[in-house]
Amino acid sequence: MRDQGLKGQDIIVMSRLWVGGCNAGPDPIKNTKLLSDLQKKGWGDGQPPHFVVGISQKALAHELGLSLAEMSLSAARCQASGLLNPDWSVRAEPFLRVLEWGLPFFLPAVRGGDALGVPTAWGQERIAAHLRGSATRVPVWASEVGTTVGPSLSPLFRTVPLFVREHPQLHAALAAIDLLRLGGAREKEVALTVLREIRA
Repeated sequence: MRDQGLKGQDIIVMSRLWVGGCNAGPDPIKNTKLLSDLQKKGWGDGQPPHFVVGISQKALAHELGLSLAEMSLSAARCQASGLLNPDWSVRAEPFLRVLEWGLPFFLPAVRGGDALGVPTAWGQERIAAHLRGSATRVPVWASEVGTTVGPSLSPLFRTVPLFVREHPQLHAALAAIDLLRLGGAREKEVALTVLREIRA
């Protein structure tokens, strides 16, 4: 039986759909049977989707540095979890609840020594604007493409430091998710605020 438990790349895929902004052109994801079933049952949130994605699995995989097999398996896990509707819109409140209460336990933050990398958590520009006055050193996703030295933090997936350079909104979302994995009550409140602000 195939493992249906959520993995780090699944959170990244849903975060990408959450922020929207397709750069990959036409060839939308289509699944007639799923959409037909969706019409019969109604939308997962009880209302029409906030964001209907117009991007192919191939384009999404390429953008996030996933193989087509990884992308296909990720899509299946996301839908099996009930967090992703068949039209590829993310169910907002369940997704946020999983990020806030579940993620720190099933995908905990793993800290390492100082490294050159890409800022995350309170080091990301948008989040830093909400947390002014914090003297804590900036955590980073270790990467040769980074420009900041700080304590390293494991990304949800190995390709994160590479693709966030081209997508500031996704960078902010994933940094906010790291803040949920690391932070206290104030930091978690800021993280959820940022995630709600940047929803597509």
